[in-house]
Amino acid sequence: MVEVKRGRDWTCQEEAALRVLAPLGSHTVALVLDRGLYGVEVKASRMGVSLKKRLEINDRFLTTPMLEAIKRHNPGVLCPACGKALQATRNGLCGACHLEALAEAQNAAYRELVANREYNVAKTRLKRKRKELGVAAPRARGGDAEA
Repeated sequence: MVEVKRGRDWTCQEEAALRVLAPLGSHTVALVLDRGLYGVEVKASRMGVSLKKRLEINDRFLTTPMLEAIKRHNPGVLCPACGKALQATRNGLCGACHLEALAEAQNAAYRELVANREYNVAKTRLKRKRKELGVAAPRARGGDAEA
């Protein structure tokens, strides 16, 4: 009887990573897990996991070495802001960084509104004080004001 050469057994962590990384496609999964392409495809088939490329990934089970491997072999998949989580939104950021960016934009808009309100209040106070004192507002100087 001829013995068939087999690769190393799959660990539970590798199986979990296969489920998580499957949306990246079989080539990326094989590179990240340091497995053969055919072995990855067979294991995914047996586990009922699709290797069709998508970008909706749950990165909960990824370890630091796996993230480093993804950076090396498929750099456009990681969030450019934190470099740790996988992209999950249309703008290319992970969910947490996307929400932080939205919150910062809202905070900036709020600060602008507050500053604009303070400016308008100061302008109104000055106008009232000038009216009370009977002082005219200074005229703006232009290039031909002396004519």
